Amino acid sequence: MCRAVGIECEEVAGHSKGIGYRQGQSYRDTDSAHMWNAVRLGGHWYLLDACWGAGRVDLDNKAFIKRYDDFYFLPDPEDFIDSHRPSSS
Repeated sequence: MCRAVGIECEEVAGHSKGIGYRQGQSYRDTDSAHMWNAVRLGGHWYLLDACWGAGRVDLDNKAFIKRYDDFYFLPDPEDFIDSHRPSSS
């Protein structure tokens, strides 16, 4: 959608503390399991995760729960890194 309206957008592959993540789990030697975006607005790059910003998965009921969360749209990178880590390659 970004490209359709002329916004420069890049996909970022990496790891996230989403479904299946356990506290203290290492990302070392694991494949990237999530993607998010970097967008260029007003000459500056920002991060966003439209997937996480749209809601969450309820594993017990095997359903997606719609719940807008503006945190995942242009968050401060210092906060975003707590749950999202780009892959090294």
